[in-house]
Amino acid sequence: MDLPLLLVLLPLVCGIVVASIKAFNVRKYFVFASSLLLAIVSIACVVKYAKSLPVRISYDAEWIQPLMLGLELFMAGMVAFLAIKYKKKLALVLAFAQVALAIFFEVRYGESIPIHTDIVIDQLTIIMLLIVGIVGGLIGVYATGYMKTYQEENPDVPDRRRYFFLVLFVFMSAMFGLVLSNNILWMYFFWEITTVCSFLLIGYSRTEEAVRNSFRAIVMNLAGGLAYMGAIIVLANDGGILEFDRLSSVPPVFLAIPLTLLCVAGFTKAAQLPFSSWLLGAMVAPTPISALLHSSTMVKAGVYLFLRIAPLLSSSMPGYLTAFVGGVTFLVGAVLAISQRNAKRVLAYSTISNLGLIVACAGIGTYQTIWVALFLTIFHAVAKSLMFLSVGTAAAGMGTLEIEGMRGLIIKMPRIALMMLAGICGMFVAPFGMLISKWAAMEALISLNNMVSPVMIILIAYGSAATIFFWTKWMGTIIRERNPHARSGLYEHHVSGEEYASMFILTVMTILTCVLFPVISSFAVEPYLVSTYGHAFGLSRSNVFIMIIMICMLIVIPALLIAVPWRKKVTMGTAYMGGRTVTEALHFEGSAGADKQVQVQNYYLTRYFDEKRILPVGIIVCTILLMVMGGISLL
Repeated sequence: MDLPLLLVLLPLVCGIVVASIKAFNVRKYFVFASSLLLAIVSIACVVKYAKSLPVRISYDAEWIQPLMLGLELFMAGMVAFLAIKYKKKLALVLAFAQVALAIFFEVRYGESIPIHTDIVIDQLTIIMLLIVGIVGGLIGVYATGYMKTYQEENPDVPDRRRYFFLVLFVFMSAMFGLVLSNNILWMYFFWEITTVCSFLLIGYSRTEEAVRNSFRAIVMNLAGGLAYMGAIIVLANDGGILEFDRLSSVPPVFLAIPLTLLCVAGFTKAAQLPFSSWLLGAMVAPTPISALLHSSTMVKAGVYLFLRIAPLLSSSMPGYLTAFVGGVTFLVGAVLAISQRNAKRVLAYSTISNLGLIVACAGIGTYQTIWVALFLTIFHAVAKSLMFLSVGTAAAGMGTLEIEGMRGLIIKMPRIALMMLAGICGMFVAPFGMLISKWAAMEALISLNNMVSPVMIILIAYGSAATIFFWTKWMGTIIRERNPHARSGLYEHHVSGEEYASMFILTVMTILTCVLFPVISSFAVEPYLVSTYGHAFGLSRSNVFIMIIMICMLIVIPALLIAVPWRKKVTMGTAYMGGRTVTEALHFEGSAGADKQVQVQNYYLTRYFDEKRILPVGIIVCTILLMVMGGISLL
């Protein structure tokens, strides 16, 4: 059985079938079955090929390329139609420009460039297949319950759930095709499908805000697609090689321009500055869409491209400039997350920040930094998808996306709060992988011992400090409750079983990826480094021992807090308000007899981390870096 081909076509078939099912319960169970099947096929593909990596597959059918071109024309026509309908001239121009380049390539080079290998399956492919198949499938299961509630609470939004699941499964089909592609033309085709699907999903509600943000996303990603197609044309003209595993044989003088163009395409898809605004705008979409775009699919397409070309970027000026763009994005995204009160905006900026660190590591391109980038990709996919889903459920229960509105969530929605806490721990608490990966990134940069190292170390150090700050204060908000008599679980009655199941599995996966960190490194990441660079990189025995101690502490300390009998003797104190009487619920009598409640707000430091001041600076700096990168590539 051709499992790679099955992985690409199966989600498409599932999406078409789901779209044809009108009965909600039947559709729900079919989504369950489809998601489970996709996860099983992904795992089966890994098991089948794991012992013989890398595996190279070629498809000689002559009809594939014309079919892809026809579908590209169809997608461009659909975007053009919607651009005319909503009077978005720039989207219309970019859609036609991209089609013109695609047709030019097909006429000028289409028949003359031989492709030896269309698909390559290696350790990097396997990691991405598991992320897309398992995490993407869980988001689909979560969506069955969440979207039902969403439609009930938003009666003004047309019920287009069948359309939603169709696009979602097409999205997953494209992601499978993208991560399997060694043929650069094939990756471009699937790349454009993810662009169009994200455009359709962001605009799901068809409100004015949703339409505006969906067109912002399509404009930026079409610009990235133009850069990608430009890279293809330059490669075809200079060397006639359009396969990732053969790019290393192209003389470096011919790679400067296409690598720069591919980096620009990656920057747009991975939401790096100055292109990050589309990802912030995507927050208007329902929670499953936000999770899908931010964790396992859309942004991971850009990350995957950088990881594929990372060996070519190593020790090159485009690579160093790419690293600087990623480093600045990491720092700016982290500090801006501090000043955000809206939970989804915090997640958006933290996503932009984490992706920046992955891009920075890929830009450096050494085997040490790629080890870091791969683990950051794994942990971000699992922990951030958990965060998006749990925040969406918590917001639906509490009636707000404000972080302060989630105060005391540990009492009001204890199960959701525990899952959210696991996701937060996965982002910054030792020994969860995000923190260990940043630690390894610092070590790898120190070992470079060149002019790039000091700047990158400063960016990562300050960005990591900001990361700890905003995650810690959010965690403190969740576990803080003013009312000692609050009823436990009061707001959890609306949460569906599908939502619980998805979040619970992601919680377990977050913990397991921490516990199995050395195993993942030994069997997946290190073999990829050896096959690509000839060197391995991993945690030393002493670091593994420290990690085991941390894991034990994470297990023992909460167990002691539960088990120790004296905890029952702890009493709830009241706040001292300068002699005023304060009740157990922290109410006191204010001026003119007004009843007030003691409140302690988080530190948002908007005076220092004002979005309107810092974001333009980051955009200007990264724009200058891109201009320098373009100028150097033309020399």
